[in-house]
Amino acid sequence: MGIVYFIRHAESIVNVSREFSYKLVDKSLTEKGIKQASQLADYLDKVDFSFLFSSPMKRALETSEFISKKRKIPVRIVEEIREVNVGDLEKTPPSKLDDAWKLYFDIAHSWYSGTPERRYPGGENMYELVDRFNTAVKQVVKESSDEPAVLLGHGGIFITGLAEILTNVDRSFFYKNRWYNCGIATVKIIIENGKLIGQLIDFGNISFLKGITSEQHYSVPKFEK
Repeated sequence: MGIVYFIRHAESIVNVSREFSYKLVDKSLTEKGIKQASQLADYLDKVDFSFLFSSPMKRALETSEFISKKRKIPVRIVEEIREVNVGDLEKTPPSKLDDAWKLYFDIAHSWYSGTPERRYPGGENMYELVDRFNTAVKQVVKESSDEPAVLLGHGGIFITGLAEILTNVDRSFFYKNRWYNCGIATVKIIIENGKLIGQLIDFGNISFLKGITSEQHYSVPKFEK
């Protein structure tokens, strides 16, 4: 059984602008995000882990680079842990973002109420997203040989994927608890008969963020049932 620290990236420009970002849109950290990433790296310097994995997207990769420099370990890119593929929503102009976010959550809610095959226009459905997540996490577990590992990524794919593999919390847990920038979820994971099985040990730790970095920018509606 291995420990994986699932960590959401530091604040990025798209968090502030509310843009959708899967592949076409890929922007860097804000000034606050840079400070958050630095404080995260300082905190993780006291945590036992030997491997560092990251989404290829700038906001995750830039966050992971602070950790890499602090711990002097390389960042391993995991393509499959990109954020949710929202397809055409990524092309939404600023004036249409409110409507686009309503559609985003409508589709997400429908996944968890019996229609996981529904897909984002030009994007993926829940089955495809969970399959990507499973592929990524199996890679992390296997490459780390059950040693503790850090995985930098994104809230949408983390929440959807973890809700499928955790045995000690159900999906409603994620309706009640937000995953803020640099939030750490500690999960014990095994692969049994080719299937991921996880146990949530701790969720959303941002106790190490101090001053302005602890002020979280959450510009989209809370994900509720």
